[in-house]
Amino acid sequence: MAGFRDLIASPGYKTFMRKMLFNSVMIIIVGLVFLWRHWPGGDTMTILGGGVFVTWLIFFIIEKIISNQDN
Repeated sequence: MAGFRDLIASPGYKTFMRKMLFNSVMIIIVGLVFLWRHWPGGDTMTILGGGVFVTWLIFFIIEKIISNQDN
């Protein structure tokens, strides 16, 4: 896990995580609007946004586990 500790300590990691969370939420919201209006592509956007959010969640959980092990 030393590689992931180095990744978490890098200066751009927090910025990347914020952008990843923001983008996933925006994709989900736009996808839900498309679904509500019955426009094509809503399913794809909702699934894509959910996948990005789950990826963010996995990184977030691993980050918390590693930071708790260090304490």
